[in-house]
Amino acid sequence: MKTKHWIRVGFAGAAFTLSSCGTSNSVVIIDAPPPPVVLPNGMTRTASGLQYQILEPGTGRAAHSGSLVTVAYLGMFPNGKVFDQSPANNPFEFALGTGYVIKGWDEGLDGMKVGEKRKLIVPPSLGYGARQAGAIPPNSTLWFEIHMLDVK
Repeated sequence: MKTKHWIRVGFAGAAFTLSSCGTSNSVVIIDAPPPPVVLPNGMTRTASGLQYQILEPGTGRAAHSGSLVTVAYLGMFPNGKVFDQSPANNPFEFALGTGYVIKGWDEGLDGMKVGEKRKLIVPPSLGYGARQAGAIPPNSTLWFEIHMLDVK
C-alpha cells in the first residue's frame, strides 16, 4: 500500500509543497521562489526584483501582512530628487499586505521591526508600472528610506 504525505511549508512569503509517494525518494517543490541574493553593494535582491538594505536594525515588534504600521518615509528617484515624504509631525499609517500601498512596500516592509530603518529600491513592476502617478513618470524605479515607528 502506498501512502502519500504532504507537508505545507512557508518560505519568504510564498508556500511550497513537499510530497512523498510510497517508496519513492523524490521530493517535488512547487512554487518555491529563489532565495534572496545579497549584492556586492550590500543590498538584498528578492525574487520579485525588490532590493532592500537594513540601515539601522530595530528591536521592537515585527510587521507582517495584516499589521497596522506607522512609518516615516522619504521617496526619491535614483538621481536623488525627492518626490514625496511624510511630514515630520504626521507619519503614515496603513494596513500592511492589503494593497493599500504599492507592492514594493507590502513586500519590502514585511518583517521590519519597530525602530528599524530600511532602504528600498522598488522596480517599476512593484511600483506604479507603466502609469503616471502624480510627479512619478511611467516605468520609474523608486528609492525609499523608511523608518518603522509602530506596529499594531
